[in-house]
Amino acid sequence: MTFFSLSMIGVIQKLAPVFTVGLAYLILTEKLTGIEIMLNVVAIVASLLVTVGDHNQNGHQYTNNHYLALLFLIANPVFIGMSSIALRKMKKTSSETLTTWTNVVQSVFMATAMLCLNQSFVYYPGRFSMVDWVMLFGMTMSVIGA
Repeated sequence: MTFFSLSMIGVIQKLAPVFTVGLAYLILTEKLTGIEIMLNVVAIVASLLVTVGDHNQNGHQYTNNHYLALLFLIANPVFIGMSSIALRKMKKTSSETLTTWTNVVQSVFMATAMLCLNQSFVYYPGRFSMVDWVMLFGMTMSVIGA
């Protein structure tokens, strides 16, 4: 949130299905109908409009760090799409193994991004209240239990 608004981050992260469809077309040679292609183009254009609107909202210019942060931000939904394709392509490997490796790759990638952008690993967790930690723990347990 240092570089972009929360709405922009959310919109970019929601592009994972678009990247999944594109990768499925390229890697799995899935067939796409005209309406599917049009809907993916609409999703990309809408995301670009939000990105441009976010940039112009405060009237500031992006720096090199903003472009690097944007690259890292866009890479996350690409990784999600790649893991979805891997789940379909690597049928003999368990989904738990693939999910674990996807999480490891994303964690290393995001840690590298934070280091490159001079972000703190302890700033935001240090601001969490006890209620925040309990909610985080509860969400973690609900995901593990699912």
